[in-house]
Amino acid sequence: INLSYNNISEVPANVWPSMNALLVLDLSYNPLGDGLHTESFRSLLTLRTIALTGTSITKPPWEALSTLSSLQYLKLNVRFYLIII
Repeated sequence: INLSYNNISEVPANVWPSMNALLVLDLSYNPLGDGLHTESFRSLLTLRTIALTGTSITKPPWEALSTLSSLQYLKLNVRFYLIII
């Protein structure tokens, strides 16, 4: 399912119905920031690929991805900011 280039800023827990056939989820270029929760993808039982490029994520969302036992490919770029005072 391609949901790229929308205005999705958060993926709350239990937003997806239980899915046994979804293999690819593309959330690229949405203003997600760090709006992924521990259970954002829990019901995506067979998801193999998730694309999160261009989402302004500042740290890898390991907790949200930890429920994806079938995950094989992760497309992600993380922006790190260095602030010098």
